[in-house]
Amino acid sequence: MISDFESGKGDMIQQSKRTGYWYTYFPGSDTGTVPAAGMSQVPALNNGNPIAVASDTAGGTCSKYALHTTGSGFGTAPNNYAGVGANFTPHVPYDKASNAYDTTSYKGISFKIRSGSGTPPAVFFELLTKENQPATAGGVATNQKIDLYNTRGWMLNDPWTPGGITSTYQTITVPFGVLVPRWVPDSTGCAGAAKCQAQAFVPADVLGIQISMYQDPGFPKVGTAGTYDLWIDDVAFFTDESTIQTRPGFPLTANVGVGSCLKPQGPSADAKYLVPAYNLWKATFVKGGKVIRPENANDTVSEGIAYGMMIAVNMNDQTLFDSLWGTWKSNTAAGTLMNWCLGSGGGTGTPCPSTGGSATDADEDAAYALLMAGKLWGGSYNAAAVTMIGDIWSKDIDGGTKLPKGGSNYSAPTGTSGQAITNASYFAPSMYRAFAAVDSGHDWAGVATASLNAVNGAISGSNGLIPAWCGNSCTAAASNGAATDVDYQYDSHRIPMRIGMDYCYNATAAAKTYTTKTTAFFVAQSANGMGYIMDMYTPQGGAVSGTAPNSASIIGTAGVGAAASGNQTFLNNAYQEVFDAITRGSMAPVDTAGKTPYSYFNATVGLLTALIMTGNFMH
Repeated sequence: MISDFESGKGDMIQQSKRTGYWYTYFPGSDTGTVPAAGMSQVPALNNGNPIAVASDTAGGTCSKYALHTTGSGFGTAPNNYAGVGANFTPHVPYDKASNAYDTTSYKGISFKIRSGSGTPPAVFFELLTKENQPATAGGVATNQKIDLYNTRGWMLNDPWTPGGITSTYQTITVPFGVLVPRWVPDSTGCAGAAKCQAQAFVPADVLGIQISMYQDPGFPKVGTAGTYDLWIDDVAFFTDESTIQTRPGFPLTANVGVGSCLKPQGPSADAKYLVPAYNLWKATFVKGGKVIRPENANDTVSEGIAYGMMIAVNMNDQTLFDSLWGTWKSNTAAGTLMNWCLGSGGGTGTPCPSTGGSATDADEDAAYALLMAGKLWGGSYNAAAVTMIGDIWSKDIDGGTKLPKGGSNYSAPTGTSGQAITNASYFAPSMYRAFAAVDSGHDWAGVATASLNAVNGAISGSNGLIPAWCGNSCTAAASNGAATDVDYQYDSHRIPMRIGMDYCYNATAAAKTYTTKTTAFFVAQSANGMGYIMDMYTPQGGAVSGTAPNSASIIGTAGVGAAASGNQTFLNNAYQEVFDAITRGSMAPVDTAGKTPYSYFNATVGLLTALIMTGNFMH
């Protein structure tokens, strides 16, 4: 137990070398004793001593006291924060600094909390560490755009904490593994910085804890801004993670692992910590049996349905899988292959006519998801996969080059050598080897070989950045209608992931040859931090106009490539960056390029790569 407040004051129980006490803070509390006009806070600041606690009639017969804090007027910048906290081993005499406290032997912190009145605003439980506090507090942080006060913590509002804070006590369990930064730095604020990325949580460097009311951009806007009434009790470390957010049967225990690839290391690098990110993704992007694109009028593409199926099976969510599979089957365009796009109303609509045909990447992913579902749940999924694989061969694979086409409506070229334009991010050699195991009548091994030969050809160059669309047997860039089709854009992101998976699961040397190129490029781009990786590049490696940082899609897929190529440092950084993005979710505001980091593609591909990197992707 850290604090149960039964001493009648706001102190820590003095054990395990802890000597700390609770304090209040507000704008100007470093130099003043009371908040500025228009703001109020209870209990009062009590520098050098514990703050007051209150009689707790709701605490039960064994709990007579709790920390009760209220405040108002903290809703407008720069006066847009306030809170309570405690350092574990403060310096004596009082000098606003603390020694580091080693929490390595614990898994996280739990506490009881309730609202005394009203709906709480954004409430952030955060860990103060040397990496995010100034020297005057015992830390080493110096850059206000990157690390200074960029604490790691957990949002206590719904949906991060399901149900949020209510009027009755609930115990909230915060594992250290799910802690996310208050903000994700990007290159626009990192000029001259040594490391443009949020610092990882270091359990040996903890200075203290805070429960803070912030009005940061992207934080949820609930209740009355800057007004709160909170009761806090029974703050404790825990070592048993049985009460953290979980999913039945997840992580999977069979048919998983990273094979020949590296696995990320770090405080969040365990698949069990992905449950909150999955819940956020599902609540945001799954509507009515579809994975929607909110930034595109809530429409649906077959790609998203297939991604959702792969995510659902690896999260052991059969209900969601069957719902998405039902949508797929109700909207076919070529045999068992789904029409590539649906309108926001649920039908094919004007943007995506029924003659639009299928998209090969979605077809492959859906068939692979069905194979995984058959292994996990049995039933008719495997038979459905075999039928779909036959349709993929006849409708999506070019019989001459053995390369995947763009989809069922992409016809062979006339008057040119090679095949019609295609998309190298559709090339999935590890999936073709799985298809060969259930469909021996077609040369899937040849498709895998042709795909690897293509991506390792001259088009990839020394950095491996292949344009989204290519022609003439994928030897030259081509356009499918968009200006960025000749660039390494969002489609292209997936190439290191798809090729890297072939090394992970089949130890294919040619796959590692390719991912070694892309890893070298992204390592160089992130030499001063992950915030310097942009979301679009030219094949020569220059940033495309309008590009943006902090794309979980490009960083996550590059991370899978690094797992295959053997770069542990980049893999660790990439995984943490992706984990932070998909677990913070909508806490990320629109960035300086006008893009939403928590978009359909970034969130969905980011979650998919996190499952792959942690070894929770069946194969």
